[in-house]
Amino acid sequence: MVTPDYQQADLIRSVKFKAGVSFTPPVNYCIDPKLVQDTENAGFAVVLPCLDAVEEVQGGFTTITVVLNEAAYQTAGDISAEGKNQKNLPLEIHFQKVQHSSAEQILGMQEVGWQLIDKRDIYTSVLTLYVPNYVTVNAGTAENHLKKMLNRLRYVQTVRPRSKPETRQLTRPRARPLS
Repeated sequence: MVTPDYQQADLIRSVKFKAGVSFTPPVNYCIDPKLVQDTENAGFAVVLPCLDAVEEVQGGFTTITVVLNEAAYQTAGDISAEGKNQKNLPLEIHFQKVQHSSAEQILGMQEVGWQLIDKRDIYTSVLTLYVPNYVTVNAGTAENHLKKMLNRLRYVQTVRPRSKPETRQLTRPRARPLS
């Protein structure tokens, strides 16, 4: 495997996605700007150990994907009219071991990875830890690492306006009855 010739200047310390989420990795971790993808509804970044890390860091890398849910297209008025309160929406976090198929397999990484899925408010975040072949990581260590990354996500928006206002066709009342 040929590894890229990274310089510290090639890595960044934070990213802000158009979807209204910002991410600053923990100390000793950086983001590769060449591997950041950003659209209006989703963001993706790859987090690597920094080249100038002063402490021991988890080997491998973590991918972070943040997506707006369909509920994101409700207006604040819709939510209050329905009697919903964003702060009372359920928070769902799932941690699991994932088996990468041969098409998803990354050279030098284990076939098994770890994934944390977090659904809150109008966002779903998926964090995946890819572990090198020479490193042993147990479930507890992987979960702690992914939760540490998850805690560094900052959700800026809580409600996103609809992209196009709804228009309805109304039948105009007639002034006189038809004869």
